[in-house]
Amino acid sequence: MMHKTNFSTTKRTGMTMPMRARMKLAFISIFAMFSVVTAWAQFPDPYLTDENRPDGTKWLPDPPSMVSGEFANDFYFYQWGKTQREGITGEQALWDESAELYQVFSDAMGITLSYSDTPEILLLAEASTSDAYAANKKAKNYYQRQRPFAKFNEPSLKPEEDEAEALEYSYPSGHSSRGWMFALVLSTVAPEKTEIVM
Repeated sequence: MMHKTNFSTTKRTGMTMPMRARMKLAFISIFAMFSVVTAWAQFPDPYLTDENRPDGTKWLPDPPSMVSGEFANDFYFYQWGKTQREGITGEQALWDESAELYQVFSDAMGITLSYSDTPEILLLAEASTSDAYAANKKAKNYYQRQRPFAKFNEPSLKPEEDEAEALEYSYPSGHSSRGWMFALVLSTVAPEKTEIVM
Protein backbone atom coordinates (compact mmCIF):
# COMPACT_ATOMS: atom_id res chain seq x y z
CA MET A 1 0.00 0.00 0.00
CA MET A 2 1.34 3.41 -0.94
CA HIS A 3 1.58 6.08 1.74
CA LYS A 4 -0.62 9.08 0.96
CA THR A 5 0.78 12.42 2.03
CA ASN A 6 -1.62 14.62 3.95
CA PHE A 7 -1.07 17.78 1.93
CA SER A 8 -3.48 19.83 4.04
CA THR A 9 -1.34 19.12 7.13
CA THR A 10 1.83 19.85 5.17
CA LYS A 11 0.44 23.13 3.96
CA ARG A 12 -0.81 24.10 7.41
CA THR A 13 2.49 23.44 9.20
CA GLY A 14 4.84 24.44 6.42
CA MET A 15 6.84 21.22 6.95
CA THR A 16 7.44 18.28 4.71
CA MET A 17 6.61 14.84 6.07
CA PRO A 18 10.27 13.84 6.36
CA MET A 19 10.97 16.92 8.50
CA ARG A 20 8.02 16.15 10.78
CA ALA A 21 9.15 12.54 11.06
CA ARG A 22 12.65 13.63 11.99
CA MET A 23 11.29 15.97 14.66
CA LYS A 24 9.15 13.16 16.07
CA LEU A 25 12.12 10.80 16.13
CA ALA A 26 14.27 13.43 17.86
CA PHE A 27 11.58 13.99 20.49
CA ILE A 28 11.25 10.24 21.15
CA SER A 29 15.05 9.89 21.42
CA ILE A 30 15.32 12.76 23.89
CA PHE A 31 12.44 11.35 25.96
CA ALA A 32 14.00 7.88 26.00
CA MET A 33 17.39 9.25 27.02
CA PHE A 34 15.78 11.30 29.80
CA SER A 35 13.91 8.22 31.02
CA VAL A 36 17.08 6.14 31.17
CA VAL A 37 19.01 8.85 33.03
CA THR A 38 16.12 9.30 35.47
CA ALA A 39 15.98 5.56 36.10
CA TRP A 40 19.73 5.49 36.81
CA ALA A 41 19.36 8.38 39.23
CA GLN A 42 16.51 6.83 41.18
CA PHE A 43 16.85 3.06 41.01
CA PRO A 44 20.39 1.80 40.43
CA ASP A 45 20.47 -1.99 40.53
CA PRO A 46 23.06 -3.48 42.91
CA TYR A 47 25.73 -5.76 41.50
CA LEU A 48 25.49 -8.41 44.21
CA THR A 49 22.69 -10.69 45.35
CA ASP A 50 21.71 -11.50 48.92
CA GLU A 51 23.62 -14.78 48.60
CA ASN A 52 27.00 -13.28 47.68
CA ARG A 53 26.82 -9.88 49.37
CA PRO A 54 29.26 -9.36 52.31
CA ASP A 55 27.70 -9.92 55.72
CA GLY A 56 28.59 -7.07 58.07
CA THR A 57 27.63 -9.08 61.12
CA LYS A 58 30.67 -11.32 60.49
CA TRP A 59 33.28 -8.60 61.07
CA LEU A 60 31.62 -5.62 62.77
CA PRO A 61 31.98 -5.56 66.56
CA ASP A 62 28.89 -5.41 68.73
CA PRO A 63 27.82 -1.87 69.65
CA PRO A 64 29.05 -0.93 73.13
CA SER A 65 26.90 -1.80 76.13
CA MET A 66 25.49 1.02 78.24
CA VAL A 67 27.88 0.28 81.13
CA SER A 68 31.05 0.44 79.03
CA GLY A 69 33.61 3.20 78.58
CA GLU A 70 32.90 3.11 74.82
CA PHE A 71 29.24 3.98 75.45
CA ALA A 72 30.30 6.85 77.74
CA ASN A 73 32.51 8.11 74.90
CA ASP A 74 29.60 7.84 72.44
CA PHE A 75 27.35 9.74 74.84
CA TYR A 76 29.95 12.48 75.29
CA PHE A 77 30.19 13.06 71.54
CA TYR A 78 26.42 12.90 71.16
CA GLN A 79 26.14 15.73 73.70
CA TRP A 80 28.95 17.64 72.00
CA GLY A 81 27.26 17.19 68.62
CA LYS A 82 24.10 18.87 69.88
CA THR A 83 26.14 21.99 70.68
CA GLN A 84 27.19 22.19 67.02
CA ARG A 85 23.69 22.42 65.57
CA GLU A 86 23.56 26.19 65.41
CA GLY A 87 25.35 28.27 62.80
CA ILE A 88 27.49 27.12 59.92
CA THR A 89 28.18 23.63 61.32
CA GLY A 90 24.48 22.84 61.61
CA GLU A 91 23.83 24.25 58.15
CA GLN A 92 26.60 22.09 56.70
CA ALA A 93 25.21 19.02 58.47
CA LEU A 94 21.76 19.63 57.03
CA TRP A 95 23.20 20.09 53.53
CA ASP A 96 25.35 16.96 53.81
CA GLU A 97 22.36 14.93 54.97
CA SER A 98 20.07 16.05 52.16
CA ALA A 99 22.55 16.35 49.26
CA GLU A 100 23.21 13.58 46.78
CA LEU A 101 26.63 11.97 47.12
CA TYR A 102 27.72 13.11 43.68
CA GLN A 103 27.11 16.70 44.79
CA VAL A 104 29.18 16.16 47.93
CA PHE A 105 32.15 14.75 46.01
CA SER A 106 32.17 17.05 42.97
CA ASP A 107 34.56 19.59 44.50
CA ALA A 108 36.98 16.89 45.63
CA MET A 109 36.99 15.32 42.16
CA GLY A 110 37.52 18.67 40.48
CA ILE A 111 34.67 18.03 38.03
CA THR A 112 30.92 18.33 38.09
CA LEU A 113 29.56 14.87 38.74
CA SER A 114 26.09 14.64 37.24
CA TYR A 115 23.88 12.23 35.37
CA SER A 116 24.17 14.35 32.25
CA ASP A 117 27.97 14.81 32.30
CA THR A 118 29.29 11.64 33.99
CA PRO A 119 26.52 9.02 33.77
CA GLU A 120 28.83 5.97 33.67
CA ILE A 121 30.74 7.01 36.79
CA LEU A 122 27.54 7.68 38.70
CA LEU A 123 25.92 4.45 37.58
CA LEU A 124 28.96 2.51 38.83
CA ALA A 125 29.12 4.43 42.11
CA GLU A 126 25.38 4.33 42.84
CA ALA A 127 25.06 0.62 42.06
CA SER A 128 28.01 -0.07 44.36
CA THR A 129 26.51 2.01 47.15
CA SER A 130 23.26 0.07 46.71
CA ASP A 131 25.24 -3.03 47.64
CA ALA A 132 26.78 -1.21 50.61
CA TYR A 133 23.34 -0.07 51.73
CA ALA A 134 21.91 -3.60 51.53
CA ALA A 135 24.81 -5.09 53.51
CA ASN A 136 24.50 -2.26 56.03
CA LYS A 137 20.76 -2.83 56.41
CA LYS A 138 21.32 -6.45 57.36
CA ALA A 139 23.74 -5.44 60.13
CA LYS A 140 21.36 -2.72 61.37
CA ASN A 141 18.53 -5.22 61.68
CA TYR A 142 20.83 -7.64 63.49
CA TYR A 143 22.21 -5.21 66.10
CA GLN A 144 19.05 -3.06 66.41
CA ARG A 145 20.76 -0.13 68.11
CA GLN A 146 18.41 2.79 68.68
CA ARG A 147 19.24 6.19 67.29
CA PRO A 148 20.50 8.46 70.11
CA PHE A 149 17.69 11.02 69.84
CA ALA A 150 15.13 8.20 70.12
CA LYS A 151 16.93 6.50 73.00
CA PHE A 152 17.11 9.71 75.01
CA ASN A 153 13.72 10.99 73.82
CA GLU A 154 15.09 14.22 72.36
CA PRO A 155 14.55 16.04 69.05
CA SER A 156 17.08 15.58 66.28
CA LEU A 157 18.40 18.24 63.93
CA LYS A 158 15.39 17.50 61.69
CA PRO A 159 12.53 16.99 64.18
CA GLU A 160 9.95 16.77 61.40
CA GLU A 161 11.50 13.41 60.44
CA ASP A 162 11.97 12.03 63.96
CA GLU A 163 8.92 9.79 64.00
CA ALA A 164 9.96 7.93 60.85
CA GLU A 165 13.68 7.93 61.65
CA ALA A 166 13.08 6.50 65.13
CA LEU A 167 11.87 3.30 63.46
CA GLU A 168 15.32 2.84 61.85
CA TYR A 169 18.47 1.72 63.65
CA SER A 170 21.71 3.67 64.02
CA TYR A 171 24.47 1.05 63.83
CA PRO A 172 26.26 0.76 61.54
CA SER A 173 25.80 4.19 60.00
CA GLY A 174 24.10 4.09 56.61
CA HIS A 175 25.49 7.49 55.60
CA SER A 176 29.02 6.42 56.50
CA SER A 177 28.86 3.11 54.63
CA ARG A 178 27.41 4.70 51.49
CA GLY A 179 29.88 7.59 51.64
CA TRP A 180 32.87 5.26 52.00
CA MET A 181 31.73 3.06 49.13
CA PHE A 182 31.11 6.07 46.89
CA ALA A 183 34.58 7.42 47.74
CA LEU A 184 36.21 4.04 47.11
CA VAL A 185 34.67 3.90 43.63
CA LEU A 186 35.75 7.45 42.82
CA SER A 187 39.30 6.83 44.05
CA THR A 188 39.46 3.75 41.83
CA VAL A 189 38.25 5.74 38.82
CA ALA A 190 40.67 8.60 39.56
CA PRO A 191 43.56 7.30 41.75
CA GLU A 192 45.23 10.70 41.72
CA LYS A 193 42.25 12.03 43.73
CA THR A 194 42.40 9.33 46.40
CA GLU A 195 43.92 11.47 49.15
CA ILE A 196 41.39 14.28 48.90
CA VAL A 197 38.38 12.01 48.20
CA MET A 198 39.08 9.60 51.04
